[in-house]
Amino acid sequence: MKHLLVASVQGEFRDFDISVSRNGKSFSAVEIKLEIKTDSINTRLKKRDDHLKSRDFLDSEDIPVMSFESTGVSEYKENGYKISGNLTIKEDTKELTIYAQLERSQDYEVFGNLAIEANISREEFGIQWNNLVDEKWPLVDDAIKLYVNFCLLRDFKLDKVQ
Repeated sequence: MKHLLVASVQGEFRDFDISVSRNGKSFSAVEIKLEIKTDSINTRLKKRDDHLKSRDFLDSEDIPVMSFESTGVSEYKENGYKISGNLTIKEDTKELTIYAQLERSQDYEVFGNLAIEANISREEFGIQWNNLVDEKWPLVDDAIKLYVNFCLLRDFKLDKVQ
């Protein structure tokens, strides 16, 4: 997220649950469910974190969880997947397509790493708060870039990744 239209603010959620299951032999048959505790946001600045947890942004006290649940997965390039699903933030649910890159591992216990990227508009989820700088420029950008990385353990292994 851009702050003052120049500084990129990075943060992370430290408390989340993710499950990846498969209903077939191809990676396109996986189902992903992610739940994030919104009060676990950490941008390394307590005052900013407290504001992001407030009703102006995530409303962590009244709506403690945001979630993503996949509805479909398709390969769009070698080891690259398009994941469709529903993202819920502040009780607003929107369809979202995210892109993932699967990097397979030779490690005995690890099947591979899944790196996911997505772009969302916070305003589409009812997060409208902003102030203007010099009465014309927004203090906080609407665009949010999401990055998720996780490892799939070897028992997840598919007979053939398609």
